[in-house]
Amino acid sequence: MPFRDSDEATRERAEALAEEVELLRKERDDLRAQKEAKEAGIAPAPAPKTSREKRRAEKKKRDEEKRAAREEQRENKAADLRDDTEDEARKKREGRRRAMIVGAICVVAVGIPVGIGIRAGSIADREQATYDAAFAQRETVRKRWAQLVHTEPCTRNGVVDEAYARAAMTSGAYKKDPAIVRQRLQRNCLGDVSALAADAASSPAVKRGLGAWITSEAALKKPAKAFDDYFMHDDWKEDGFAAAAPMWKSLEPLLVARTDAVAAVTREALPELREEIRARAKLHEAQYGKVEIVWRVNLGLRLWDVEDLALRVGLSPDDDATRAALRAAIIGLREAAKDAPIEVRRDLRRLDYYLDAGVSEGRVSGDRMWNLANPQPDLLEDLRSSPPALPDVPPKPARRRR
Repeated sequence: MPFRDSDEATRERAEALAEEVELLRKERDDLRAQKEAKEAGIAPAPAPKTSREKRRAEKKKRDEEKRAAREEQRENKAADLRDDTEDEARKKREGRRRAMIVGAICVVAVGIPVGIGIRAGSIADREQATYDAAFAQRETVRKRWAQLVHTEPCTRNGVVDEAYARAAMTSGAYKKDPAIVRQRLQRNCLGDVSALAADAASSPAVKRGLGAWITSEAALKKPAKAFDDYFMHDDWKEDGFAAAAPMWKSLEPLLVARTDAVAAVTREALPELREEIRARAKLHEAQYGKVEIVWRVNLGLRLWDVEDLALRVGLSPDDDATRAALRAAIIGLREAAKDAPIEVRRDLRRLDYYLDAGVSEGRVSGDRMWNLANPQPDLLEDLRSSPPALPDVPPKPARRRR
């Protein structure tokens, strides 16, 4: 006998009890009516055409008909379920058969000696593996690009700060305004530089140059921090600046070593890194045309030239040849940007505060010079998370139910 749901059985019992109560209520009403008629001297009403036993027999028949209908309904549902189960099993068998055919075709086409019993699960695993590999390649390109666009600006970061500190220590101005030399000697942009030096894709020349620079920064770190702390925490108030000059003297050879290391990176490593940046921009242009991201790369490299020349003029203001080169670089940058997308031209206009000075004065000085080491915006820095020619990734496979 098919399994009966407990809720259905409860419902049947409730219906039966309700009918039984209704029968008893009718009998009670009949007996009460006969008693009242007898007391009033009225002839009793004729007996009902159906007796109590007959009503109960009719009720039992109706109950059996209802149960039979329910049993038939459950049988039909069970049959439908069996049919669905058989259809599902047939579909699974057909799917496995197709997977085996596809697997056999792959073996013939690719020549991989694998078993022909390839299941749907293994296909899903291969799709996930393909997605994971493409995603990993995309992230590798993204990280490498971030390191490329951050390394050259880092060579200029801190140059102005060190120049300010050196001038103040040489002239004695630090005694009048100790804030001039606070936090001027340590650079905070070496994370990407270190990653690029350790990257297997970097050439030996790049690794060697960046490694020497990182070594010079490591040698400078502890004494530079002690110097910064001396002025940051106003320790000079205890000795009247007596320790300032000796501390600076011990720092000078370390600063010179860092300057030489950065110069070597600029001379030997940066040209190679720029070529890698240009190559990726050319690849993007070949795929999508000369779109905004290509303009940003090309003009961003020109802007780096301007920043480098402006720093050199700031450090050597009497160098007429470099001042002339700075003017020419700014004019060339603006000329090259005439046909750029409006979004790029807007960003360049935000740099007019020192580009104008570079053209009119042939130099950038004062607070504007500090901005060269911390440019806002840097056209390439804006592309850190969206490099050109970023590899495509297929749609992420749906998660398989286990």
